[in-house]
Formats: sequence, C-alpha cells, structure tokens
Amino acid sequence: MKLKIAASLFLSLWALSACDSKNSVEGVTQTPMETEPTITDVKKVVSVGAGLNFNAMTGSWSEMAINPLTHAPAVVYYDRSALVSPVAGALKFASMDAVGNWEIEVIDANAGTAAQACGGGATSANCIGAPNVAVPTASQAQMFDVKFLNETTAARPVIAYVYGTGGAASSSSGKSIRLAEKSTSGTWTISTAVLGTQIMALTTSSVGPQLATLEYPIKGLRMLVDDSNRIHLYFGIYAATANNSAYAYTMRKTDGTWTTPVTITAPTAPTTALTFVSGAPTYVAGTGMSQSGAAWCKYNTGGSSADGVGALISLATVDNVPAASTQGFILRCATSNSDGSCATWQGLDFHAGCGGACITTTPAMTAAAGNAFSRSDLTVDPVTGNIFLSAFYAAPSLTSPITAATGILSTQSPAACDAGLSTTAWATVRGYPAAAQGTLGLRVAADGTNFYLSSLVAATGTSLVLNKQTSALAANWNTSPDQITVEATTNTIGGGFIYDITTSVLWGSYGALTAAAAGVTGQDLKVFNLYGSDIATTGTVSLAHVDQTNFVTQSTAVPMLDATIAPNGTVGYVYFYQEPGAAPGVNSHLYYGVRGGTVLAPAFGEKIIASATQGLTTFTNGAYPSLTYDANSNPLVSYLDNGTAANMGYLMVARSNNGGTSFSLERVDGSAVTTNTVGQHSSIKISTENTVGVSYYDHSTGATGQRLKFAKREKNGGWRRYIVDGPGSAGTNGCSTAATTTTGLYSQLKWTSGGRPVIVYQASVAGVKSLRMAYATEAETSSTYTWTCLTLDTNSQGVNTRGEGIDFYLDSDDKPYIVHMDQGVGAVRYVTCPAGDDVLTCAQTGESAFEGERLNYVIGSVTSIVNKPSVRVDTTGKVFVTFYSVADQGLYLATKTVGTSGGWSTNAEALETPVQGGTYISGAGQYAVMVLNSSNQPLVFYRSLENWVKYFSREVY
Repeated sequence: MKLKIAASLFLSLWALSACDSKNSVEGVTQTPMETEPTITDVKKVVSVGAGLNFNAMTGSWSEMAINPLTHAPAVVYYDRSALVSPVAGALKFASMDAVGNWEIEVIDANAGTAAQACGGGATSANCIGAPNVAVPTASQAQMFDVKFLNETTAARPVIAYVYGTGGAASSSSGKSIRLAEKSTSGTWTISTAVLGTQIMALTTSSVGPQLATLEYPIKGLRMLVDDSNRIHLYFGIYAATANNSAYAYTMRKTDGTWTTPVTITAPTAPTTALTFVSGAPTYVAGTGMSQSGAAWCKYNTGGSSADGVGALISLATVDNVPAASTQGFILRCATSNSDGSCATWQGLDFHAGCGGACITTTPAMTAAAGNAFSRSDLTVDPVTGNIFLSAFYAAPSLTSPITAATGILSTQSPAACDAGLSTTAWATVRGYPAAAQGTLGLRVAADGTNFYLSSLVAATGTSLVLNKQTSALAANWNTSPDQITVEATTNTIGGGFIYDITTSVLWGSYGALTAAAAGVTGQDLKVFNLYGSDIATTGTVSLAHVDQTNFVTQSTAVPMLDATIAPNGTVGYVYFYQEPGAAPGVNSHLYYGVRGGTVLAPAFGEKIIASATQGLTTFTNGAYPSLTYDANSNPLVSYLDNGTAANMGYLMVARSNNGGTSFSLERVDGSAVTTNTVGQHSSIKISTENTVGVSYYDHSTGATGQRLKFAKREKNGGWRRYIVDGPGSAGTNGCSTAATTTTGLYSQLKWTSGGRPVIVYQASVAGVKSLRMAYATEAETSSTYTWTCLTLDTNSQGVNTRGEGIDFYLDSDDKPYIVHMDQGVGAVRYVTCPAGDDVLTCAQTGESAFEGERLNYVIGSVTSIVNKPSVRVDTTGKVFVTFYSVADQGLYLATKTVGTSGGWSTNAEALETPVQGGTYISGAGQYAVMVLNSSNQPLVFYRSLENWVKYFSREVY
C-alpha cells in the first residue's frame, strides 16, 4: 500500500512540514517554562512495502470482524511476501479508520523450517491473504479468528491463532494457541492460551498427537466472546495415526486464567459420540477438520451467551464409514459450569446422526468424493433467531443428480436454541450447482429479510460471487437474478464475509492471485463492501487493495535509506524500493518524501524520482540513495543506476528547483561498459557556498582494486571527477595505495565550514578492513584537489573487520563524530578527536589525534550495511547514537556527553524491538538514519521488522 500523491497534495504536505514546530501542534498549549516538559515518542509507518513472507506456522488465510462501536471492519490475515526468517512470515492485522484508510500492524512472526511451506505449496511463493495451495482444490484450515471485546467506551480487537514449529510427542514444544489483544492505548499483548504440552495431552487414544508429523496439527480454531467478555476457544487436534483426533475447548475466565483444555468426546443426543479421523489425515481437499463456523445461539426464553450456553460450532471431519468420506457436525454448548465455561455439549452428525437423511437422501453425500462440509460457516439471524448453516459439497443432489455444486444452505427454526439441536426441522436449498469448486467456502449473512451468500466458482479462472435471496429456502440460488461478481478470472482464496446489521453493509476479505497460476507471484489481500441492494448483475462492488505483493528490497548490500532536514525545516527522506520481478530490479524505484502534519501527528507524502522504466535501465535503479538540500530548500539526491546490465552502473544525481515537486536527472559518472559499475555508496552534500559534491565507490577496475571517487559540480554546471584513494589515484593527486586495495565503501562526505571536502570510508588492504579518512588541501573553488588519507581507529585491530556501515557528523565547530561497525566482534565503535579540535586540525596532526572506543552493548555478529549506526550531537554537547542490534533485532539509542571517556548510557534504550516470537532477517532498525528534530532530540527513519519504512521522533513540548 504505497502512498501515491498528486503534486498539489505533495506541496501541501511540504508546506505543513516547513511550517511545523512545537508550537503548531493542534490541541497543545505551550507549556509554561516553570513546569516539567512533556516528552512524547511518536512512531509512524512511512511506507508499506507490502509485507512479509509467510508459511503455515502462524495463522492462515483471512478473517474479518466489525468494530461494535465504530462499525469499521478489521481483517486478520496470513502474509508471506518478503523474507523474514528461514521459513518467513507473520500474522498481520488491518483495521479501517474513520476516513477509510487501512492501518496495518504485524502481530506475531513465524518460526520453523523451510520444509514447512505456506499451505503445503512452494516455499518460494508469495502468499498475502492466503497460503500457497493449488487453487482452488485444497480445503481451508481455520488457523485463527478475530473478535472485538466490547467495553462500552472502547472496542479492543483480540486474535486467537495457532503458533509453533511442531515437535515430537515427547517434546515440550509443539503447536500452541496464542492470544493477541490490543489495549486502549494501542499496544498489543501476546499470551499463550493453550500450551503445546496441553495439546499433546489431549487425545482420544493411548497415543498422544504427533505434532511433528502434520503441517496442521491444530485445525478448525474458532473463538467466541460472550456478554461478559470471556473468550471461548474451540479447536481440533490431530495425530497422523488412525482414530487419534479430538475436538477441544477452553475458556478465559474473568480473572484472566484459562480453564484446562478438554476434549468434546461425549455430546448428548441426538449424537451420542463424535467419531473423528479413521485414517491418517493429510492436507488434501475435504480430509480432517477444516474450515469451521461459530455463532451464539441465545435462548428465546431468556437465555444468554454470557454463560457459554448456546455456542454453536460447525466442523468437518473424516468419517469412519464409508472410509475417508467427510461428514459434517454441529456442536452446541448445552450447560455451563459455575465459572461460565461450557460443561456439556450436544452434537448433531448430519450424516450418521440423521441416518443419511438430515440434509439429503443422496448416497453421494457420504461418499469420499462428496467432500462434504470441507468448508462451512454458521450464522444466527438476529431478527428471526434461525440458525443458518452453509456447507460445501462437491456432488450433492436434492431432487435430481448434479455433478458439481459449491454449497448447500440449511436452516433450523429458533426452537433449536430452546430445545437443543435436533434431527428434524432442518430445511435445505442447493446453493450454486453450476460451480465446480468452493475454495472460499460459503458464508451467509442474514438480516431477517434478505440472505447473502458468498462463494467461489470455477469458470474462466476463479470468480468470487455474491448471491442474495429474499427467502432463504426458496428456489435454488443459481437461478436467482440477484447475483454479482466481485472479481472474475482471478485465482482467489480464503477470506471472511460479514454483515453489519447496524449499517447494512456487507464486508468481505480474500486473497487474489496476481498471476493466473497459483503460487507464482503471490496473493493480494483485498476487501470489498456493498449494500444488499447492490447485488445485481449490473451492480457495483467497492474494492480495496489492503496489502499487496510488493516489498522493499531485501538486499543486504544496499543502503536503502537516507534522511535530512532542509534549511526551512522540511524533514525529507529517500529510499530505494524494489518489487519482485523476473529480472533483477525490473520494477525498482527511488522515492522522495517529506513529513507533513504536526510533530505529534505526522503525515508522509512521497513520489517517484526514478524507476526502472525511466532513462537508462531495466535493472536496479535508485539504490544507494543520499539526500541533501540547497540553500533554497530544494532537494538533491545521488543514487546508482545499474544501466542495462547487472554489472554496469552510473552515478546519478536528481535535483529539483521547486521544492521537490519535480526532478531533473543527470548522469555524473560511468559509461556503457559492462565492467564499469560506478556510483555505489554515494554521499551527496552541499557546502555553505552552495557547491554540490558527491563521494562514491568506483568498482570498474575489478580485480585490480576499487576506488573512492569524488565529483564536484562547478558553477557553470559541469562535473569534475577526482580519484581520491585506491588503484591509480597517486597520479591524480590521490592517496597512493596498493593495486589490490579496495577503497570507498560506505563513503560519507562532509564540507567543512571553510569549504574543504572531508570523506570517511572503508578501505581493505590484504584482507584487513579499516576505517579511513580523506581530506582535500584545496577549498571548494579549486579546480584541482590534492588528497591526504589516514587510517583511524586501528588500536588492537588485528584482522578485525572495521569501517562497516559508517556515519559521519560535523558539528557547527567542525568537530568530527564518527560511528562504524566492528564486524569481527559485533560492536559499534565511536571515533572523535578527544582534544575537541576541528576535523582538519585533527587530520593534519595525524591518526594519533583520533580516539576510538567500543560501545559496550551486546549487538551480536553483524553483516554489511544493514547494521549501519547513526550519530548526531545536540547543542548541549550530548551525543546520540542509534544502532541495530542483531542479538535481538531491535533499534536502540545510546547517549553520552561530549568529551567524556566512555560515559555511555548504562543500558541502550530500545526504540523498537520485534514482537514476541520468531526470528527475523528484516529486524527493526536496519538501515536506520538519524537527524535531530526541532526538540533537539533523535528523529529516525528505519526499516521495520515488517520490511516497512518507519519513523520515530522524540518530541519535547
């Protein structure tokens, strides 16, 4: 969901950003000086590169709920579109605000092995809103559910979901059920509702469930919230052995504790026992417990759901007779315990319990090919009290043979709520005989007059279709004219379908494949809405792309972010974005954005500067971006354009003369030679005299070494290029180095107040990587430069790898502050002049004038630029360093006072850390870049664990 904005909106955000100050915040009165200031940490998603890779370890598909206070929809879904861990993935929650915008949050992340793929499909495929399955032949496994806790003044979402990597029966690990709930302040808390050991103890035979042998040892998870905000969970458990399955239940009591999970093994009549799996369950259509439905059936005689009585669950299992056929059940809580938990159940088997005549007399219903109940849902009409059951059958027949159908809609009178489930008083209608499959399943929403059904049909691809019937049990729905196609010729999977009786709006969510073949390029999560009156062949469905299968590039070699503040106060940022494509960088983009809004409620607008379709390239375009502003607050951006081949590159500069509304692009260095890669690790800065300079890495000399270069734009508009360090530099007044030296990675350029360029960078000689500095003898007005280079921070270096991910800052007195990574020991190092001299005085004194020290925090091993730390010094002499910790994949802030030896904060402050569970490759804080805001406090742009661009600012007012 990338924000695309028009020029007028972009200028509006720019104007808001330029005018923004602590005193311009709406609703904030300037605090009198004698009172303590208020400190607020503001966090905001800047850009959503669509999400995360996913497998079936956490959650599956999508489910919806309606906020009972705002009546806005929310979706919980399964996202697998960018690498997060070896198996990848996370559970995500999207909620709609008052103006229709979707806010996306990551709830929890995956763990497991690569062999446990998303939905049993290819591990490399992208899954947003649905697992990778062969659409539309595989049945849905209900792995999570979402509801709202209604607390009168607030409605808080709560999500129950399956989590875990599986494990042997003797192991203490295994699948568990977690609960995530959001506080009124917006913080998610994750707890464990059912432990893996508790699940493994639930069995209907002498052998416990073998949780390591199945991809889905828990299925059919459903959650109901009663009138007292107690949470009831129902779920199926499996083994891979015969006759070893159960359906289980637990409830969270008012004191927050959970009842001991129990299996539902002996419901009262009409079904006196539940007979589950009679053979080894496998993840194919119709086998085992699959998608389930749940609803409250409140008694007409004054009964309430507050005590758990009246809970209804529909589920499918594999029957014993005939072997491998599917059967449908409805379970009902009949009586409750004193704590409100369900004590006894009634059960209705629509095949065995009804003698084969409950819904149909056709023998095919009990045949293996019938695929009965593999997808089902329940609803209770709030007006009439009727129970409605929608169920999928592959080959049902009510009055005449039919070979393909997507559903049967059945209903029972309200008397079922009073007297319990019965084998009589059920009526049935065939739902959609013309369809071959029903992967989405059937959902029904009743408002007392009309009945709405969603289903999937296989015709010229896969179409999502909605039907409306004014009488639920009139004619077969396939002949009804009240029908609308939400999306046609699209392979579509999974989703929720809900009806809000207050607003009369129908909402649905589903995953739509972006290509014709399943599991190739992934699914987009989509949400539709419409009124019942819109359901007609000529009607219109409103459709939103909530999350899409595009993502910010995962390349660990590319510094993708930069940010700075313009003279007029504009907070600007740039980043590199790459969509997945058949060829490297085929859909790459360079974005420029500004912060608008207020400091407490920031808004971000951005636009494309360059893309793979512009100018030179069909390969990577926009990598290694660096941002600066001229004296008129016009942005300039340097970046790499990889040209027409993967090993060809140009240094480019984009500049604007209208505040960033539009940009012109110019090539600064590079040529059309396939071995000439020029422009990586660029750093662009403007001097006080408005001279533009760029430092960058020239890889074109290949095996003989690589060079640090500097380009300066003359007043007449021409560019002069200089070799600063590396092979071939001695003859051009550069630093003389060995032929095999590699110099120029992670370059950072600064102009001194006197107009002298100074560059900090990494150099590698004979395998030893060092932190280096180069400065020019001449000022900016010179047409020639003589460079001096020195190696910094080498005490006890040995073979350590230093100079990784550099940041370099000069204060108003030109005093230098440098941070970099020591990859050999996994630590951040801080380098400065302890005497407090300006950078040129220190450099002319020599290497001994600089002193380096290690920030004593546990960071762990580091790799390349993703671990780039950032440094700034405020006007009081306080040093801020932000860094990414590999140890726990979080963004941290360390502080000290200038001039003190050591003196770093005892513990680094966590600005953002991952949510509970899982391991990440896209940790919170990678690529972080810091500036100081108008409060003289850290403002940070960084990559979040979701692989989004995020923003943090500490505001004091």
